[in-house]
Amino acid sequence: MAMNVLSILLLCACMPLAARASSAGPPLAHTGAPGEANCTACHASFPINSGNGSFIIEGPVSFRANESHTITVRLQDPGQSRWGFELTTQGQGLISLLEPGRTQVSTAPNGFQYLRHTSLGTNAGTANGPVSWTFNWTAPNVPSTQVVFWAAGNAANNNLGSNGDYIYTTSLTVPLALDAVNDLTLTMDGTMALLGWSPVATATAYRVERASSMDAAWVSLGQVGSPGFLDLGAGNQALYRVVALR
Repeated sequence: MAMNVLSILLLCACMPLAARASSAGPPLAHTGAPGEANCTACHASFPINSGNGSFIIEGPVSFRANESHTITVRLQDPGQSRWGFELTTQGQGLISLLEPGRTQVSTAPNGFQYLRHTSLGTNAGTANGPVSWTFNWTAPNVPSTQVVFWAAGNAANNNLGSNGDYIYTTSLTVPLALDAVNDLTLTMDGTMALLGWSPVATATAYRVERASSMDAAWVSLGQVGSPGFLDLGAGNQALYRVVALR
């Protein structure tokens, strides 16, 4: 009987510790991004995105290589009074702090950065929201065609436990700003295609793409640093476009 009582006492003692640890920042890789869990792993009272609140990421409509942008995460939910979040780009670009007292950034073993709330950043006692967290994001030097910001938010009830909290997930997809080359010329020699175009003053490189028809997907043939490209596998019919990258 003594062993049973001791087990119950230990369980009760651990629960507040877990709650305090979460208030200082959730575990990494709980953003709802592909291959990741979300905050319902611990806060399981309600299904994901089942509350009456809203959770959004506010950012630019497009980006260019090496550009820096201010990103804001915003969470609100009627009846809730403590707030948390975690965000990642899964390795796309660099996250840096603008609110070091309210947010923190950590790097996982796989190299992914995770932006999270601190204890101060939970705004304990702030009823209903909205509560927001703002940070800086710098695009990579050689970006992909888009970046996705993934985030999970916790609209908590401030009871120092994991029950009664509503969990939300959201994402923001931001495309790379592209400048199309408008004076593309094409010279065919058998199955080879020689492309030419005028330089774009602000371009640092050009991406050459090919499609087999108007309805087909565009396939990247590679990047070049100056105008001119020779496609050795053009075939008898192909469409081309060249995108200036900045």
